[in-house]
Amino acid sequence: VIVYESDSAGFSEIFLECPYDFCTPLRLSYSSGFCTMPAIVVDDSGGVHVVWQYNLLGNSEIYYYYSSSYCVPGTSINLSHSSMIYDTYPTISIFNGQQVHVLWRSEDPPCETPYSIRHAYLSDRIWSAHEAIAYDWMHLDHPSLDYCHGEDSLSACWENRGDAFFYGGNGGGDSTTGFSGYPVVSTVGLTWSYLYWEDNSDDREDIMAQNYYDGLSPHHWTSYKFRDVYDDVEVHYPSVSNCCVIWTQGSDAPYEVRFRYEEYPTAVEEFQVQPTEYSITAYPNPFNHATTITFEFNNPAYLQIYSSPRITMLADWQVKIYDLAGHIISEFHGNLHPSNHNLPNHEEILWAPEPTVPTGIYIIRADFGDIQLSKRVIFAK
Repeated sequence: VIVYESDSAGFSEIFLECPYDFCTPLRLSYSSGFCTMPAIVVDDSGGVHVVWQYNLLGNSEIYYYYSSSYCVPGTSINLSHSSMIYDTYPTISIFNGQQVHVLWRSEDPPCETPYSIRHAYLSDRIWSAHEAIAYDWMHLDHPSLDYCHGEDSLSACWENRGDAFFYGGNGGGDSTTGFSGYPVVSTVGLTWSYLYWEDNSDDREDIMAQNYYDGLSPHHWTSYKFRDVYDDVEVHYPSVSNCCVIWTQGSDAPYEVRFRYEEYPTAVEEFQVQPTEYSITAYPNPFNHATTITFEFNNPAYLQIYSSPRITMLADWQVKIYDLAGHIISEFHGNLHPSNHNLPNHEEILWAPEPTVPTGIYIIRADFGDIQLSKRVIFAK
């Protein structure tokens, strides 16, 4: 599901659509000014939450829209209600279960500290009062919430006096000698973080990457610059979710949009090549309550005819679930109980994490004697 800005009768309006569906795009705004800078997040039930900037003569305001589905009309409200203040650059995400959080930049010229980063959240259908989580007499710009859905506290970033500033999460964001802007962040609990921002400290337009993993010892952070790793051309406007990052590349039109899967390190051995006669799956994945782990024996006849000694080894099995630091979160044990020299075709395990288990990526490892299988799953509360 995507949101975008498009012209309608000479005004700039916000539209919502699903590229994989043939539904007519939904028009979300009906303005006498210009609506820009849309941002979107979708909750676990498929509800769509959108914010945008509504520009009028003398001020700009932040609007919020909700619908239970991308193809069902919803309702919008004025979230900032600031007739004399310039509210810009909204960003939206979900934290603390199903709380919808919005951040935006606010400028109130008469104040001694005119620039601030404002915050509000929706919980149990009620919006909180606005609060300033940062304010300054110099520019604060381009706030961005963690698009990966945070855990127990806000994870965000913004420009602070020409530096990329990271708030909450696992921290990070070292100052550089040049201008740093358009920061973005993606974290999962306390395990890993991916930070990116524009940086020109080497007298060239570049993107700084800073990655965090709590299983990396003794230093948790690693850094690099895009132009040292990818093509040595101008790069701009990074965006990240999980460990997937995109950016704009090139100094002249037509520009390219590049994608990179950065991967996430783990402290658990994973088996990338799985035996073809066995398989392991987890559904749903991602999940927010429970997932069913299924390991199948795709060819029991193969076991009986060609590998009959393995039947004894396969009789006992164990499944362990690890976090990315290598800690065991849950484990299960069982027996396949072969009957008349025939093995069952599959086994199922229901994993419902304890309430204390945080949002994150987990590795399921199944062992059957000398056979090992592994599967990654995402648990998002």
